[in-house]
Amino acid sequence: MHPLYDQLPLDPSRKETRFLRILYNESCDELCAELYIGPLDEHVPSFRAISYAWGDAKPETSETTRNYINVNGHKFEVANNVHTILKRIQAKFQCKNCAMHPLDVWIDSICINQESKPEKNMQVPLMGDIYSKASHVIVWLGSGNKYTDLAVKVMTRLGAWKEGLKYIDKEDDDKATLEDIYSYNRQILVMGGFVGRGRCRKSHCPMVICGDSSIGWDHFMWSYHILSTVLLRHQLDGSGVELPKELQGLEDKLKRLHDLSHEYHPDAAQETRNLYQQFKSQGGCLDRHVYATRMQLASDRRDKIYGLLGLTSEEVRRSISVDYAKSEVDVFIDFFKYSVLSKFGFQILSSANGPTDIPGWPTWIFCSGENSNRIYNQMIREYYERCSLYKASLGLKPIYELITSNRGLVVYGVIIDEVSGIADTMLPHPDPEVKLVRFNDDLIFDFFLSTGAPDEGDLGQVYCPRIPESASRHSDEVYAYVEAVHSASTERYTPLNWRFMDNADITKLSQDPKVGRINSWEYKKQKRMEEALWRVIIGDNLSGDEDSVDGIPAPRSAMATVLTQGYNLIRHRVRPHSSSDPDSDPDLDDDDDDDVGSDFGSDLGSDSSARIKKAVNYKHMVAECQGRMVHNRRAFRTSNRFIGFGPEIMEPGDKVVVIAGADVPFVLRPCGTSFSLIGECYVEGLMQGELFQQYPEFERGEEFLMKLQRFTIY
Repeated sequence: MHPLYDQLPLDPSRKETRFLRILYNESCDELCAELYIGPLDEHVPSFRAISYAWGDAKPETSETTRNYINVNGHKFEVANNVHTILKRIQAKFQCKNCAMHPLDVWIDSICINQESKPEKNMQVPLMGDIYSKASHVIVWLGSGNKYTDLAVKVMTRLGAWKEGLKYIDKEDDDKATLEDIYSYNRQILVMGGFVGRGRCRKSHCPMVICGDSSIGWDHFMWSYHILSTVLLRHQLDGSGVELPKELQGLEDKLKRLHDLSHEYHPDAAQETRNLYQQFKSQGGCLDRHVYATRMQLASDRRDKIYGLLGLTSEEVRRSISVDYAKSEVDVFIDFFKYSVLSKFGFQILSSANGPTDIPGWPTWIFCSGENSNRIYNQMIREYYERCSLYKASLGLKPIYELITSNRGLVVYGVIIDEVSGIADTMLPHPDPEVKLVRFNDDLIFDFFLSTGAPDEGDLGQVYCPRIPESASRHSDEVYAYVEAVHSASTERYTPLNWRFMDNADITKLSQDPKVGRINSWEYKKQKRMEEALWRVIIGDNLSGDEDSVDGIPAPRSAMATVLTQGYNLIRHRVRPHSSSDPDSDPDLDDDDDDDVGSDFGSDLGSDSSARIKKAVNYKHMVAECQGRMVHNRRAFRTSNRFIGFGPEIMEPGDKVVVIAGADVPFVLRPCGTSFSLIGECYVEGLMQGELFQQYPEFERGEEFLMKLQRFTIY
């Protein structure tokens, strides 16, 4: 530990930190500074907080490449990027009358003793205060080059974006290309202090600096918004809108920019900032911040949780205390426990995306920023309330056990079936360098349709999955009582308490008819195959807002549009409802002009323009819902004819399981007597609690007995 920190100890009982005052040096050959302690509660000095990517933040090992600054008369070693940052900021902001206007900064690698875990435990919770009290926030993206300098000029002029496009030249290497603009943009994603910008003073917009160029944060994000939304929409949304002449010939560059935006998610920092402003009156929202930054990387994974605590309330910070003595896994387990307790369910399990390359990392703990190529649009997010979208296990409370010795998780549920077949949902772009893909409609339609069974009546093919008693057998079974369901409740989430039966109760009830019925219980479901086909492809969710609950379940009036558009079918292949079908819906009449999902004839009347626009928007919404369901997922079917979409890494032989306390089913992979969690999945016919509604007692609102399996997940 550097002796400077012994000379400037921080008082744990006070809200204070160290500040670095950069001293004026006309020659600029040596960077001299003064480190001092200042308060954060009152009489806070004017200072600039520096946010940057740690990256190569470790000091160099070679003596010839090491960098030093003079701090309080001591030789103080700093990393290359820190030395560069301080020199550039000194050159940009310092003036000769610095005695009257000192240049004070806060930079974590110097102002916090990084070798002291107790000090880090004390200072990290103050990050929110530090950035909120800063007079200015500086976002450092690196030294830059001639391309990023040009990119900044483009972004600065994107307020009038057509002017900025003249810097984009498809032949001249001296001009900034779209890739150069994005290479500047994407560096925002790995900054160690990006969270603090959410709390900077409203009167001071953060300044983004790259080399000798700078741009205001709001302008920086707005330029990205234009590039990723306005320009790309012309090329990628299939609307048929002609590409602006300034961009014609740059289609491949646009596609590559599109790929990069999906890979790096550069708007995460802005989303975090917006979330803080939106929820600060409610004490912050840790789980929303964790979700927003799930694709981001950090030098220390613990900072993916600890670095966000500054945006939350004191109550949340008491629930998850900063302790750098804990391992990375244990910090994420703390967040798991907090999430389950605060959300009354296992929503957090939906963020787990399977085995990782990190030794000893449990599959049931999400690994933020890792396996980014396997990240899909979660059906259930960690910040969702119970049963807000789906309710596969109704309102059953989450019961779990942690095996601390080897970080195992024990949960309870029902094995639905075994995966028997899988199919890739997307077709690659003909150009291998372009990652744009399209839905493999023909294959998936036939893949799902093959699970249908003929019907002797007027229904045609039917979707009739079943769960025979033998399919749900598991060596580790328990019996449980589930309390009565109050069907009169208007709440979507009705908590259902359940308790295990002990051996004495099982012995006493061995002759009870309920036990016999449980042992011979079977799940049976039957519906028209075309209904299963259209619901599964959009996840039974027809809402333009991915967080909205208004489109679940999807209205039946959408059937024809979803089938024809989703599977690229011609309209006459969609079989109309039979009048003898008890599920027939008059709203499905193809000639009903009031239905935006219906066909639009040639005679549209005086309001044809408005109706065409409405129809186009409707079809865009269908495409968006379909994209959310199939992106980075594979289609699957099970031995007993369930169909659905699951993680890309799922394999035949995996088990589909409904876990008590979870709103969606999960794919588990047997590993001896335990399991690996592969990820959440959509299973047609199980998403609204149908599994438990098979019990007669449930329908009568009575307490009922059910059999569950115990799953140990590592």
